[in-house]
Formats: sequence, structure tokens, C-alpha cells
Amino acid sequence: MARKRRSFSSEYKERVARMVVDDGLEVSVVCRDQDLGETAVRRWVDQLKAERTGQPGEGRPLTAEQQRIRQLEEENRRLKEDKELLKKASVRSTGRRNSGHEFIRRGDEAQGFPRSPIQAEGDFIQVGL
Repeated sequence: MARKRRSFSSEYKERVARMVVDDGLEVSVVCRDQDLGETAVRRWVDQLKAERTGQPGEGRPLTAEQQRIRQLEEENRRLKEDKELLKKASVRSTGRRNSGHEFIRRGDEAQGFPRSPIQAEGDFIQVGL
């Protein structure tokens, strides 16, 4: 019968990985004592070793330092995206079309309706987009 999938906190994973790396216990012994699968524990050990050398490792970070680094990287990525969006918006708003302050010059000025992109000039209709 298959085991129910369990989830573990980063602190627990780090503690188990330290048993192997720092205390020198065998993976199989730790797995038996903690009722864990060897594949997961080996992954946690590899993750801890990578994080200790300054590498990001794979999966969720185990150490608090790596967790903070990932959080700051995500925040940095979001800020860069926001900056690019604002740049594009400011470039687009420099033209007459996006100023938002133009009103219809005839009877609707008091109501504050934006200028219509369709202009009637004699027998022709001009569409400005």
C-alpha cells in the first residue's frame, strides 16, 4: 500500500540533513529512525550542501539565509517588472492621445467626456486612433 504524501517544514528538512552532514549518520539510519524515504533525505542533504557553498540548490531553500535571498530575488524581480511597466506607461502618455485632459470642444465639455477619435470634416470622416 502506498504511503500518504507528507509535507515537512524547511526547519525539519534542515535538521534531518544536518544529522547526515554534521553528525555523520548514515542516510539509511536516519531514514529508519525518522520513518522517511531515502530519496527525499538525499535530496535534502544535497540541498544543504549546495546552500552551504553559496549555491541556490534545487527546490525550496532549507536555510534561513537562502530563504531570505530567494525572497529578495523575488521582490527584486517584481520591482523590475513594475519599473518596466511604468516606463512604458510614461512613454505612451507623452502623446496627445493618452493625456486624458482633452475634452470634446463642442457641447459636451461641461460633462467631461473625452474627445471622440472620430472627427467629421465636411464630407469626410476622419478616424484617429
